[in-house]
Amino acid sequence: MTPALLRAVALRADAITPDADLLARYARERDHPAFEELVRRHGPLVWAVCRQMLPHRADAEDAFQAVFLALVRSAAAIRDGRTLPAWLHGVAVRVATRARREFARRRTRERTAALPEADRSVPDAAWEGLVAAVHEEVQRLPDAERTAFVLCDLEGVAQADAAVRLGWPLGSVSGRLCKARQRLLDRLTARGIAPAVVVGIGLTAGAARACRPNCSTQSKCFLVRRPRLRVS
Repeated sequence: MTPALLRAVALRADAITPDADLLARYARERDHPAFEELVRRHGPLVWAVCRQMLPHRADAEDAFQAVFLALVRSAAAIRDGRTLPAWLHGVAVRVATRARREFARRRTRERTAALPEADRSVPDAAWEGLVAAVHEEVQRLPDAERTAFVLCDLEGVAQADAAVRLGWPLGSVSGRLCKARQRLLDRLTARGIAPAVVVGIGLTAGAARACRPNCSTQSKCFLVRRPRLRVS
């Protein structure tokens, strides 16, 4: 067996290893390949949250690094590794929110000083608020529903694959995902955001899918996405 083939087999094994096992390996043994696989697997989610909530790429990069530094420090304290995607989403939202506040203060100081401003690409304020509202409400979902929503709708993991990763029956994943979507729509509607224009914060087409046919609220369980940020 060639070294290249051995590496390919090892990479494939890591790709199907549950998050909980990878996290335990890193927490117990400081297994760096396990940590690298977690970053590879969930980095796109964390990056999307940071980039959507922060107008400047440099701020998003700082926030991204802060999230995974938090994972380095807290790996042993995460009780259920299956909830890691939701945990990372929560940390990313909190870090990006703090960075947004600092950015707003910095921008106010610049304007107060009346210094000429270079052209900046700052997202529309209303869109920023809408994105922030969705991330905030995702964090308020019950744990199981939040885990299903982050894994399937934000990371785009197929429900069958999510069921294997989480150790849940497929029906439980589908039901919790549909409840999460409906609860999210209801709470955003209560905040004055029309249910037909819920922010699309997903990384893949998973965020635009309707609930499965066995969901009684299928007609309302959907997310409409704004064109995604180009991240590279």
